[in-house]
Formats: sequence, structure tokens, C-alpha cells
Amino acid sequence: MAEAMSNTPVTVSDDLFLTIQKHFSEPQIVEMAALIATENWRSRFNRCFGITDQGLYEKSDQVLKAALN
Repeated sequence: MAEAMSNTPVTVSDDLFLTIQKHFSEPQIVEMAALIATENWRSRFNRCFGITDQGLYEKSDQVLKAALN
């Protein structure tokens, strides 16, 4: 769901939503969607202004590099 919601435009298919409904309640899906949307907003906002991490997590560079490969 997070990946589908991060696409532009958003691509949450009916099949994906039905699969999600098998595992989560309606309130859980709403909360998950809200958290994903908030993180997408924050991430895009930060990139616009060149805001990077503050070094609070020592291995963040390693995690990001691994995720991008």
C-alpha cells in the first residue's frame, strides 16, 4: 500500500485494496493510509528544501544505499 500510495498518480488498485482488507480492519486501513500520506508529504516537503537527516541514526546512509540498490 505504501508503494502504491507513493506513486504519482496514486495507484492503489481494487485488487490491492481487497488484499489489504483481508488483513486489516477499516480503522486500521484508514490509519495506515493517513500515516503513509503524512510520510509522503513530509518526504516531498523536505526534498523541496534540501532537508536531510540530522544524523540521529548512525546507519541511515547504509540503510538508504541498500534500499536504493
